[in-house]
Amino acid sequence: MLSPAKPRRINHEDAGWFLVEHACRICSGRLLWRPGPNGGGQARCAECGAKAVGEPRNLCWCGAKTATGKNAGLRCVRNPERTPQNPNEVIVVPVEEADMVVERKGVVTRYVGEPDDE
Repeated sequence: MLSPAKPRRINHEDAGWFLVEHACRICSGRLLWRPGPNGGGQARCAECGAKAVGEPRNLCWCGAKTATGKNAGLRCVRNPERTPQNPNEVIVVPVEEADMVVERKGVVTRYVGEPDDE
């Protein structure tokens, strides 16, 4: 007979995270975000554990820069056609594709971050 699992005490560091529609620049895993005092916050990858202070774009592909410091032109969007080969809920696409609203299988996909004017 299996013994019941002991309740796990949640560390304050692990509490209050929200799942956001952004993918980690390091491993393409799903990002978590929690608001902080004075309008700040913290982003963290649910897969590799990478962290960044501020908005999710500080860790996701939407905020990726080229070697010259210009925006890389990539955006995180919800995957309209999840398959066994590509099961991720959030994927990265060029900004030209992200600005279009795509309707497939009743799912509306669109850019989920703030546009970058750079």
